[in-house]
Amino acid sequence: MEKKKKIWFLLTNYYDLFLQGVSNTLLVAILGTLFGLILGMGLYFMKSMQIHFKDNLFQKVAKRICNLLATVYIDIIRGTPMMVQA
Repeated sequence: MEKKKKIWFLLTNYYDLFLQGVSNTLLVAILGTLFGLILGMGLYFMKSMQIHFKDNLFQKVAKRICNLLATVYIDIIRGTPMMVQA
């Protein structure tokens, strides 16, 4: 019974902090998901650029650099464990 009283005391006296923690957690989760979506789409478009024979020298170099950067980033992120990245 003592444990229930302690839990009820915490919930009634600190509910505003619990709500603030939930809202902050949801905000971080939503922003992280949106950032990951934007980053993933950008990497996809960088990786899928095709070099055509009609492209001028600048376009060919830019497409190769974008493809190389996307490949390196994807290989590093996929190749390392999550705890090492953290």
